[in-house]
Amino acid sequence: QEKGVKNDWLFGTDLAEAHVALARKNTGLSTIKVADAASQQGIPFSTSFSVVLALNWVHVPPKKRALNDYYQQIVRNITTSLNPGGILVYDVPLTPTSAATRTQTLNILNQLLQDAQFAPLIQTEPLFVWQKR
Repeated sequence: QEKGVKNDWLFGTDLAEAHVALARKNTGLSTIKVADAASQQGIPFSTSFSVVLALNWVHVPPKKRALNDYYQQIVRNITTSLNPGGILVYDVPLTPTSAATRTQTLNILNQLLQDAQFAPLIQTEPLFVWQKR
């Protein structure tokens, strides 16, 4: 996509203001915002999506938040933002703090997505694809 071209289909978020500024500069897109997927305020867009691509998004939560609560809020935000039948594609990096934390994260995410009525389509590490029912 050329810089400055009208965009009504591509949106993005990142926790770091510097990353958002660089993405806006390189793409010309104003639909890239600073946001935390685990925020109580949800994802900062007034539209719903057919596909959510969440790459490099699995982080160790702040120490004051339990792992399950952290990911539960993320799944809640994605569920609210995704159309019925929509697709969630995400990765779990191979190098979080430890293999045990990674396994725990995968187990929590799998259970939360099943509870939120998602069906697994592809479960090939490190990439996972689920469909919202």
